[in-house]
Amino acid sequence: NIEGGYPDQGPYDVIFFDGSVTKVPVAIIDQLGEGGRLVTVIGTDNRIGSAVLMHRRDNVVSERRLFDASVSALPGFKSKRGFVF
Repeated sequence: NIEGGYPDQGPYDVIFFDGSVTKVPVAIIDQLGEGGRLVTVIGTDNRIGSAVLMHRRDNVVSERRLFDASVSALPGFKSKRGFVF
């Protein structure tokens, strides 16, 4: 399961997604080492999303929006359809 990342090879200093995701799975955020950074675009299919930088410091992960971006969605990270009322 790609959404689980590769915890046996972590912790990581840098994680870079070369496409957009609807959200970053907690399992992958947990693989950031102290001082580690994660860069991705968070958005939905065929829409403009936001490039974000996540940073772990003192075991706290912060998130900063960098700029608007439109990139293809990563296939293993598409959100599952749920009930919409």
